[in-house]
Amino acid sequence: MFRKCWLKTPHKWLNLVAIFMDQGVIDNMFKYESNQAEKAPDKNSKTPLPKSIDNLTLDRILTAVQTFDDSFNADQLAKAAGISHSTARRYLEYLITSNKVEVSMHYGQVGRPERKYKRTKR
Repeated sequence: MFRKCWLKTPHKWLNLVAIFMDQGVIDNMFKYESNQAEKAPDKNSKTPLPKSIDNLTLDRILTAVQTFDDSFNADQLAKAAGISHSTARRYLEYLITSNKVEVSMHYGQVGRPERKYKRTKR
């Protein structure tokens, strides 16, 4: 629906044409965009990767994960893969959702608990 409206600025009035939409129209627009993103598969994989996950970096991280025999934290993975701590955490969270690693919390005497990761047994 179009509607004409006037907007007062410090120096003059502006004649504007505004478009008013209801929430259903906006929801359908975003639903269409998200469906298109889900349908576009990654070239090198069978399932599409989330927007923030790169296939080359994922391969690098999976190779680094294979080097750990026991549990590890994000800092250890970051050093082994040669990436930043925040990138390691983001990819580890993705690997948790894809069931390639599992996470456990280790509570010390003081401070925040530490997240320890381990490869899943497959």
